[in-house]
Amino acid sequence: TLTPAELEKRYPKRTLAEAGASVTRFAPSPTGFMHIGGMYNSLISERIVHAQNLTLKDGTVAHNPRGVFFLRIEDTDSKRKVEGATELIVNSLANFGIETDEGPDTGSYGPYYQSQRQEIYDTFCIELLRKGLAYICFATTEELENNRHTQELQKIRPGYYGSWAIYRNTSLEEVIVKLEAGTPFVIRLKSQGNFDAKVEVNDIIRGKLHLSQNDQDTVIRKADGLPTYHFAHAIDDHFMHTTHVIRGDEWVASTTLHLELFNALGFTPPTYGHIL
Repeated sequence: TLTPAELEKRYPKRTLAEAGASVTRFAPSPTGFMHIGGMYNSLISERIVHAQNLTLKDGTVAHNPRGVFFLRIEDTDSKRKVEGATELIVNSLANFGIETDEGPDTGSYGPYYQSQRQEIYDTFCIELLRKGLAYICFATTEELENNRHTQELQKIRPGYYGSWAIYRNTSLEEVIVKLEAGTPFVIRLKSQGNFDAKVEVNDIIRGKLHLSQNDQDTVIRKADGLPTYHFAHAIDDHFMHTTHVIRGDEWVASTTLHLELFNALGFTPPTYGHIL
């Protein structure tokens, strides 16, 4: 793998045409037809950086520095990938006049397909393991199901956290034995959060939100070696220098997980805005 320093050099900070310009993105998964929510999301993200003059509430017109809007294809879920979906996404944006500055065919911060960025994700899996902020987990489907069933019976919050994270404190010796035996594994974030504590998030659309810290030891690398969305998007938004992320409000609940991932990776998170 490359080192973090080598990656920082490969993807230097952007030199934008005007000071104060933003960088936004549309990052769909190629799993089927382009739906109205995706078009709405991409339109807002594109207008943030391409609308040159903005009319404010008081009627005055403010200049908006032109930034960068790029298309990233998040195709790490091979089971749900649909042949031809990427082309459909590209054509849909073009048909509705949504202009991309960078994407699968152009740009200096690619590859713009997540499936082609494996080396980058591996670098940071190793970094988090070295720092003790991630760990190898051998939990089977049966063990996870038993966890879930017991949590339901006890009427407690579901998930893989705290004492329910049964492989969180496995010794290095035990890990080596299991790895040498070929036991399937995933890599999980070793969360430092406290669910009872709150995080204030400044959402550019919804205002100040007070959300519980993440305490879930979320999977960041799946058994097939590919990253999860949560992990990959944090790394990609850092190295593509995304400043603003517009997304549906179903992602509000994941925001503190994403903020924890950015913090664990040593990255500055973008500003989030959640649309209804």
